[in-house]
Amino acid sequence: MSCFINGSSHQTCLATGLSFSPFTTSIFGVPNTAFYSLWDCYQSVATGPVPLERSPAPSASFLAPLIQINQNGVENLTDSGASNGSLSSEAKIGIGVGVSLGGIILLAMLFPFIWWRRSRRKLSAGYDSTTSKPKQAQGQPVFKIAIICALASEAGMIESILDKDFGDEGVKVTRARGDQNVYTAGVISQHNIILAYMPRMGSNSAAAVAGGLRASFHEIEVAFVVGICGVAPLHPKTQEEILLGDCIVSTTVAQYDFGRQHPGGFERRNSNDNTMESGNAKIRSWISMLMTPRNRQRLTERLMENLEILQQKENSKAVRYPGAARDRLFQSFYVHKHHPGGSEALRTGLNDCDEVGCEPEFIIQRPNVREPIRSMEVPPKIHFGRFGSANTVMRSGIDRDNLTSRDQIIAFEMEGSGVWDVFPTVVVKAGCDYADSHKSKEWQGYAAATAGACLKALIERWPLPNEEETR
Repeated sequence: MSCFINGSSHQTCLATGLSFSPFTTSIFGVPNTAFYSLWDCYQSVATGPVPLERSPAPSASFLAPLIQINQNGVENLTDSGASNGSLSSEAKIGIGVGVSLGGIILLAMLFPFIWWRRSRRKLSAGYDSTTSKPKQAQGQPVFKIAIICALASEAGMIESILDKDFGDEGVKVTRARGDQNVYTAGVISQHNIILAYMPRMGSNSAAAVAGGLRASFHEIEVAFVVGICGVAPLHPKTQEEILLGDCIVSTTVAQYDFGRQHPGGFERRNSNDNTMESGNAKIRSWISMLMTPRNRQRLTERLMENLEILQQKENSKAVRYPGAARDRLFQSFYVHKHHPGGSEALRTGLNDCDEVGCEPEFIIQRPNVREPIRSMEVPPKIHFGRFGSANTVMRSGIDRDNLTSRDQIIAFEMEGSGVWDVFPTVVVKAGCDYADSHKSKEWQGYAAATAGACLKALIERWPLPNEEETR
């Protein structure tokens, strides 16, 4: 077996008829000496060591053939005494060894490229390639507080209480791939907040929005579900009157539409099975701190100050207090006139009790109702207790009273249970009706404003992050 340099500067082996171009090495950046050593291995296995004249790598183009057939090669690869052109056993062993070594070298050269591509995918998905942990998008503020609203009127109040809107400063919020939520980012009382808008009401929609938030913002510590709700007229534990416009802050959430549908009716699961307790020690401690008489008084004062500022900013009749005379609680068994089952069912579509003729003698006179002050406006109070959450709107006074008595539920809403399993959650909502058939939209604007003012008072008391957490 011998080797020579052909006219195209390729090293050609007369034994195999294959010529390996040193240019091959330039594709992967491997020194030519590696391939010359491989060639020496071929020679030593087939016929023993022979002198090899080496030439510098040619300046061929990338498309130059890497393997070419030599016309005389096949004859030289056979044994000298063979006439059928079959390969010798030594040549077969040499080719096998060479192919194995070449595969190992190729994998070693491809490994850095594969590792680089994997790192790039992690970076694009929001991960740090060195720690494999989620990281904040470059140049984006760190958000530890999320706010979720189901209605545009509720989200509008949150926008009005912002101390700073990052959108006005040109700061863009980066979402994770697949996150379909729409956000507004800003600052409330030195805390960066991210506001998420729900496409529709209900716990299913709330859960989907919370999932998008979780994918895009990895540092969120608490999610506030803010808006309006129906309320029970009396707190079962404290025996305090709850009026329209009062704010309810959640301690727990009970999913009261969770159970079994039998031929004879719907059977709810035990209240202990469907009650969602906050598993976050920080939130439980924070709520306990807020419930002290002194802190409740401070929160109420800050709520009123924030509400006045918000009403001046909005300058709309919708956010004004409708008046104590419009806060009417009917007996639970008395059904609104135009609803099916009413004493004189009228299908007029009117919501106002005066227009459809709901009898005022069925209105409950509450002697313990707070006396109006400051232009006949009753200041809202803050109550702490259990929310009832479901994908249905509560419009039955009898069912309301049953749930209040049996499960200690003081307010009814539709989104809290969807967010509760995704984030440590606090529901902050204000009463716009008494969760009965006399439900109307008259109090919704004022209740949304009150909830926004209460939220700001709460965030003012949320612990500021440590210096290390902001880095």
